[in-house]
Amino acid sequence: MTDQTRRAFVRTCGAVVAAGTLGVTGSVRGASQVDIDDETLRREQARYVAKVSSEMGWAFDELTPLFDPPSNEDLAHRFEESYTPTVASFVPGLVGDAVELAEKLSWYRAVGDESGFAMVADRGVTESPTDDFRGANGDGMADARDELDGAVEACETVTDRADACASDPSDSNVEALGDALADLSAVLGEFEWVERWADIAPSAYSGIHPNAKQAAERVKQNAQSVLDVAEAIESVVEEHHAAVTDGVILDFPAAVAIYNERVSEVRDSVPNVLFDRIAGDSFHLRTEASGGAELTVRWFDTDSSGAITAYEVVEQGSSDADIVVDESTLADIRGADDPMSKAADAYDSGQISVSGNGFFNSMKYGSGNVFGKLVSAL
Repeated sequence: MTDQTRRAFVRTCGAVVAAGTLGVTGSVRGASQVDIDDETLRREQARYVAKVSSEMGWAFDELTPLFDPPSNEDLAHRFEESYTPTVASFVPGLVGDAVELAEKLSWYRAVGDESGFAMVADRGVTESPTDDFRGANGDGMADARDELDGAVEACETVTDRADACASDPSDSNVEALGDALADLSAVLGEFEWVERWADIAPSAYSGIHPNAKQAAERVKQNAQSVLDVAEAIESVVEEHHAAVTDGVILDFPAAVAIYNERVSEVRDSVPNVLFDRIAGDSFHLRTEASGGAELTVRWFDTDSSGAITAYEVVEQGSSDADIVVDESTLADIRGADDPMSKAADAYDSGQISVSGNGFFNSMKYGSGNVFGKLVSAL
C-alpha cells in the first residue's frame, strides 16, 4: 500500500483493532470521551462476562475425563485435539505446561478396567508410601470429578446471571451477577480432592500393577494441570467480580461500546466506497507474546454500518481477515489517552499486521492490492 492508502485503511479498521486490543481486564479508558449511558455499558459488560464464563464452563467440562478417562480411542483422540487451543485463547498468558495436556493425554488410549490407572483409582490417594490411602474403590476419583462438575455448574450460573443482566441491567441483576461470580471464585479455591491427587506419591503405587507407578505420575501431573488452569481462571473471575461489584467497566466490553458509539464518526472521516469494503467483514484479533506465542484470540463480526454486531472470546471457524498485535504494542494502546488513535498509529508503523483469508480477502487486505488501488486517489 502507499502511505496514503495505509492511513486511509487505518482510519476505517484501526478502531476495530483498538476495540479488541484493550485486553481482558482493567478499568475503562477513554469512556469519558464518549457519551455512553450506564445501561449500555452494563449490558455490554454482562454479555462479555457471559461469554467468558461459558468458555470457562466448557473448559472444566473438558477436564472431567481426567478423573474418569475414556477407554474409546476415538473419544480420547477428540478430547486431546479439542482441549488445548481454546483454553489458551481465553485465559491470557496461560500457555505452556498448564494447557499442554495433549501429550499427557496420549496414555488414555490404553486405559481399561485392568489398566494401571484403574488400579490407582481403586487404591486411592496417599502422599507417602508410609501413609494410609484415602478415597479407595474409585471414590477419590469420583470426588475429584464432582469438584470439576461443581465448577461447571457454577460457571453456568454465572452465565445465566450475566445473560439476565444483559437483558435487564438493573441493580438487582447486577448484584446477583456479582454474587454468582463470588460463588464461582469460592468453588475454584476448594478443589480438595484434585489437590490430593496432585500431591500423591507415585512410588506408593509400585507393585500393585506393572504400570501403576507410571499411571500415578500421569494422574499427579494432570491433577496439577487442572489446578494451574483453575488458578488462572480464578484470577480472571476475581477481576470480573471486582469490576461488577465496584461498578467498573472492563476494558474489552467498554471498547466495543465506545467503538460502536463512534463508528459513524469513523465512517464520516473516509470515503464511503472505502469504508464499505471493510464494513460487514469479520476479523480475528490475535495478540502475541514478544516471542511470537499466541496469548489471546478475539473474533468480531461487523454489519454494513461498520458496527460490531457480534464477538466471541475464542477463535471461530473462519474470518475475513486476521489482525495480529504483540503484547508490548497492546500495552501502549491500553495506556493511551486515545486508544483508537494509538492503534491507528501502530498499524501505520507496521506494529499491527492485517492479512486477508481467502483469495478475495487476500487481495483486499494485502499489499499492492485491489483494495489499495481502490483508494489510491486519496
